Amino acid sequence: MSTITATSARAKAPLQICPFCGQSLDKGAAARLATALKEAKHERDAEVQHLVDQGVIDAKATLLAERDRRLALMRQEHKEALSRLQEQARTEEHERDVAQARAKAIEEELRQERQNRNAAVLEEVTKAEEVMRRQLKEEYEDQAAKQEASRDQLRRIIDRLKAEKDQLRQELEEVRPQVRGDMDEDKLVSVLSRAFEGDDIQRNAARRGADVLHTVNYGVGGGQKQAGLIVYECKDTKNWLNDFITQARTSRDLHHAQYAVLVTHAFPSKESRPLFVRDNVIVVEPDRDRVVAVASLLRSLAIEIARAQSRTTDRSAATQLFDYVKSADFHHAVQFVYDARKRLESLLQKEQRSHQKDWAAREKLYRDFAERVLQVESHIGAIIQGDSTAST
Repeated sequence: MSTITATSARAKAPLQICPFCGQSLDKGAAARLATALKEAKHERDAEVQHLVDQGVIDAKATLLAERDRRLALMRQEHKEALSRLQEQARTEEHERDVAQARAKAIEEELRQERQNRNAAVLEEVTKAEEVMRRQLKEEYEDQAAKQEASRDQLRRIIDRLKAEKDQLRQELEEVRPQVRGDMDEDKLVSVLSRAFEGDDIQRNAARRGADVLHTVNYGVGGGQKQAGLIVYECKDTKNWLNDFITQARTSRDLHHAQYAVLVTHAFPSKESRPLFVRDNVIVVEPDRDRVVAVASLLRSLAIEIARAQSRTTDRSAATQLFDYVKSADFHHAVQFVYDARKRLESLLQKEQRSHQKDWAAREKLYRDFAERVLQVESHIGAIIQGDSTAST
């Protein structure tokens, strides 16, 4: 009797229309369906928001497709379940409860599956973030170490430059004014003109280019022929600048010269006095004998190269000759010529007081001087003739 009464009461309850299938639903079933759809929508929105928050944009399309498929499947199953429930509601309450339980189980399965999928994605993102954090930390520490090393190196360079500046200032103060001014442009022209009377040596009147232009001439068949051009830059300063080399090279290229000589008191800290070669520019102290010795050897090189070029088109000799200029042998030869001339002058000054005593020493020194110059010229000639045994 109670079953009949309950059935009658349900029959009298107002019915609603299912938005999916268009069939009539009682109020309880409609409420449950609405709740289920609302929860599904809420979970869907939460899922999308969670995925967006986690930054897995690349997996969004796949998850949305899977979600839509699941929702479509759920709607279909709900539709079928509701259809069965409506059919069974008139006959058996137990079957409706079973269908509801099944729907809840399916919903729980979907929820669990979404949670598992989200957990896997979150784990991958977490691992990637951890790897990225480690890499960024290592890069930051490495960059910090490099910056600290650079700062230490810069501090050392600054300290070294300060020390060099103080040393150069002290050296400059100790240099006599007449020595500092001993090799300006006019003085250099005068010294070179006396040493090489057959050459054309003059100051450069133009604003651009080298300070002094030295055209090397040599005799050919009773006449004179130009062998090449040597340019000189004079820097009467106490501080060395790398731009001096650049300026000398620019002047050499501007005048199409074979060689460039920089005459200056200022030397880099890592280069030894009185002479060094950098970037094919010879740097020499402004001493008359040293400058003349360098000019004499470069002049010999220019003449030998000119003669070689008149005989052959092989340019390798020019390269070998300049390699010899940059070698230690050339430096030693220049130093020897300088020292020998200084000693000769000293001996000549003492000759009045002790002519007989110093004559033998002077004669030997002249002989050694001539032999060393002959060695340099022989070396140059061997290179011109292509002797591979000539060392540089």
